[in-house]
Amino acid sequence: MVAKRKVLKNQLPLSLLVVAATAVLLTVIYFVYRGFSPHSKCDSIFDQTTDRLRSSLNVVKMNGDLVLGREKVQELTEGSQKVALHLKTCCIALEAGSINAEQFERCVSGAKDYETKIGEVATNIKEVKTAEEQQKPELAKQKAEQAKAAASEADQLQMMIMMMMMLNQTPTPTPADGR
Repeated sequence: MVAKRKVLKNQLPLSLLVVAATAVLLTVIYFVYRGFSPHSKCDSIFDQTTDRLRSSLNVVKMNGDLVLGREKVQELTEGSQKVALHLKTCCIALEAGSINAEQFERCVSGAKDYETKIGEVATNIKEVKTAEEQQKPELAKQKAEQAKAAASEADQLQMMIMMMMMLNQTPTPTPADGR
């Protein structure tokens, strides 16, 4: 029995060492996998874009029906998803070498312009609500018109971004191509 206890005491540190080594190995494998994940940066760009748009879109969704109409609110929501996906697509294309850094910057710039317009829509919708609460119908009407104009501009930007995406999918001639 004393010999059995000695063996168990000797095996305990060895067991702890095996568990610790396994945990370290699994951690290293996880970080190596994350580091070599082909589109992790692009997924991050998509997530960041949707997160930035989410707060403005929530204002538009909650209060925009009366100002813009349900259909326009739906268009803006769908457009925001398209813009975020477009930005992710541009990122993947950049990593694949299908577009150059200048084309990618145009993608980023277009997405930022769209975010700005959605922010303007949300701000104007908030101001409509405030003007109505303060019983200022003329100001409410003016802000509603500004919200509609910004929403239309956002739609146009979203369409331009989609057109840019289509243009970026065509191969860019390089001096080696002779074109």
